[in-house]
Amino acid sequence: MTNKPSATCLVCREEIEQFQLLQNQGVPFDTLIHLVFKKDDEILNELKSGNCLMDLFCRNQKKLYFKYLKILGSKMNLKEAIECVSQIEKSSNVFFEQLLKMIAYPFFLLVFAYFMICFFSDFVLVQMKDYISSNSVLILIQVLKVLFGTSILSILLYLGLYYLFFYKYDARLKCPFSLMKKMISLQFVCMYQALEKTYSSTQEVLETLSLMDFSIVGM
Repeated sequence: MTNKPSATCLVCREEIEQFQLLQNQGVPFDTLIHLVFKKDDEILNELKSGNCLMDLFCRNQKKLYFKYLKILGSKMNLKEAIECVSQIEKSSNVFFEQLLKMIAYPFFLLVFAYFMICFFSDFVLVQMKDYISSNSVLILIQVLKVLFGTSILSILLYLGLYYLFFYKYDARLKCPFSLMKKMISLQFVCMYQALEKTYSSTQEVLETLSLMDFSIVGM
């Protein structure tokens, strides 16, 4: 379901994406505004007053999508800026989704094995305790339980941090692991590739990236 724009924002992201899809399709501009945006009359009045469409899109918006859109909008036309932001997000999101697919099955086996060990320890061994002459078996089961449990928690913690740093980038956070820094640098590459298609020089690309809160990469 499409999110409604707040009282202080004229548009929401879904409306911008619909606007991009319908651009250059032969629809008159005023008609396009009426078709796509809920606050169509307000937008048309603002445009008649001399305000820029990009400024209207990004007005009072807090999400990173709109911040990137505003930065890119100062360097390229509206259509190119929307496409570039979408490409940046697509490249970043695909990598995270591929990572999840790669570890999903091994992680499921790890969790399954952990619960099997817990079941064996809490139910089976309790019944067989009187028949076990050596405590080494009991110790081994407890060690395996702790080892598997710690592994599961470590993976969840790493994925949670990786989600914050890479998938939902927040410049206020700092990477605690060198491996994660290398993985996050892939997002920098994704952004660079998307911008390189639009800009004619490397300097212009880097100047734009320097405005995009990418301090964790070490620029």
